[in-house]
Amino acid sequence: MNDGRNQLLLSPQRWDVISVGISGIWLAGAGNVYSRDFYELCKSRLVKGGVLQQWIPFHHIEPDDVLVVINTLRHVFRYVSPWVRAGHGILIATDEPQRIDYARVMDMNQWHGADPLRERMHVPDFFWVLADQILEPDLVDIAVQRFRDEVGDIVSSDWFPYIEYATPLGTATSRSQEENMQWIWRLYRAGAPQIVHVPDELARRRIQILIDHHRNQCAQVLELLPGIPVANDRALQVVARDCKAPVSPL
Repeated sequence: MNDGRNQLLLSPQRWDVISVGISGIWLAGAGNVYSRDFYELCKSRLVKGGVLQQWIPFHHIEPDDVLVVINTLRHVFRYVSPWVRAGHGILIATDEPQRIDYARVMDMNQWHGADPLRERMHVPDFFWVLADQILEPDLVDIAVQRFRDEVGDIVSSDWFPYIEYATPLGTATSRSQEENMQWIWRLYRAGAPQIVHVPDELARRRIQILIDHHRNQCAQVLELLPGIPVANDRALQVVARDCKAPVSPL
């Protein structure tokens, strides 16, 4: 057990993924892992194509503070996208375009230890998780530019730990989640991460069906489902049941 930032400072080791999740962004010292200095450190410790993943509590901090975090992250990483799972925000930051490799997700689905993990995540198929992305990186860039134009190019740093001092106010309001979703939905276009090496149109339609179902968009599911083999596909059986779709016995 060690302090994560110190570990990165003291070790030259490089990582595929650095995941940051602390108990509260508003606590003393939390600014140390939401600063430009920390993000630059993380970037120096990632392999080419590496990913920084960071928890952000949309339900406890105000929109301007969320955008300061995203703006700070965007000053260091070329691509940033927000995701939401179980009501909690996750920021994904990379220097390479954020693309999902179809074959890797299929390998995860077929991994012998996948069932317990899928059960904990409440998903019958890992493609389901792609629906958790709420804004693509290009839409994040639009939000960041608007923020810079309207509020200012505010960056949280070790010497100016804006986040540590601004975020406690958000814990005293009950509207943070709602207000954050409002600015997000104004940009939202129901997209999904780019998926590469999809073998055929049926596979692409299957992925879109899973994403639409996870977003409670059964009308779109019912349009896409005809012609897709369902009988031996556990995930699609769940979709068909939930959306009350007629299923061929073949």
